[in-house]
Amino acid sequence: MPKPESVKQSQTFTLKEVIYNHDGFAIGLGTIFGNSKLVCAMRWNGEDDKAGFPYAFNNPLWLHLPVELTINILIGLLTSKELSKDEYIKILELMKLG
Repeated sequence: MPKPESVKQSQTFTLKEVIYNHDGFAIGLGTIFGNSKLVCAMRWNGEDDKAGFPYAFNNPLWLHLPVELTINILIGLLTSKELSKDEYIKILELMKLG
């Protein structure tokens, strides 16, 4: 299973940081080529040597979402009981940037 931080960047999306990584599912923040606004991206990490989803040609990828959904996803993450105190604070700080 690849670590979310090590997933290959696409030509259109650059990962800045992983903000959620629990139970094989990860959410990251990054930018889309030509735009400096942060967007959320997500992926299922896979198990053992599997690429997870999404992937192309057995290479793990990030599925980036429209910028309009970013704040809603961050708000939704705040309801997760799996977040540590530091993760919770980090998400609140990111919401100030949006």
